[in-house]
Amino acid sequence: MDLEAAVRRLCEEGGLEADILRVLAAQNGVSWGSEVSIDLVEMYDFLGTSPQASEKDVESALKKLASEGLVSLEKRKRGSGGSGEPVNDVLVSVNDLRGLRLALAGDEVYRRYSYARYTRIKDALEGKSEARRSVNRTDR
Repeated sequence: MDLEAAVRRLCEEGGLEADILRVLAAQNGVSWGSEVSIDLVEMYDFLGTSPQASEKDVESALKKLASEGLVSLEKRKRGSGGSGEPVNDVLVSVNDLRGLRLALAGDEVYRRYSYARYTRIKDALEGKSEARRSVNRTDR
């Protein structure tokens, strides 16, 4: 199965795997495994939804995406903010970021998330007091 068909299938199923791909595409194709859940919460916040996924669910979804060849999982050490000691984590990398973004181009959830994320960043950079806008705005 090609990348576009695999991504389309996952998006149609609407599961956690599709949400993880959306988040990774918005994060330029990489994230630490321990931060994927945080990235998902951010996406759900942008979209005004509140699905719940446990760390175990996220780990299982990442393994599924890796087994389908969509992402690579690499055990690595990373810096920790508080202790200064490196911690073990998993670097999650999209295998074909350009292909993933092309496959998600027609995905309404990804488009809404990307627009909301871009708008929030733009507003924050412009110093607007209302840097947090709803995705469901009608004045686009």
